[in-house]
Amino acid sequence: MELRKERRLTQQEISKSLKMARTTYSGYENGSREPDNETLNKIADFLEVSVDYLLGRTEQRKQVLSEPSRALIDSLNLTDEEIMKNIRFEVDGIELEEDDVKRFIGLVRLERSMRKKQSE
Repeated sequence: MELRKERRLTQQEISKSLKMARTTYSGYENGSREPDNETLNKIADFLEVSVDYLLGRTEQRKQVLSEPSRALIDSLNLTDEEIMKNIRFEVDGIELEEDDVKRFIGLVRLERSMRKKQSE
């Protein structure tokens, strides 16, 4: 409910976007119903938080990428534009602007390049 209210959305608006009855979504909010995994993922995606945050398992709203996940992303050889289109970057709960994200990506690549040279 807190996330919905932060975004100034009604249960009706969220349930419509998620293609479910308002009473169903209301049941998820008040704990009288439990969503299946697919629905839980849809709600988390819609509210832009991790499933763990919705379940109360973490205070961190967004999922932090593990090292294997970072390695997988690196192996995909995505362009900066593809990274920015598919990954949301935020610091202290505030989404970074495009120029900040580009600088961040550049710094990460520079650091990795420097580490690679040191290990050679």
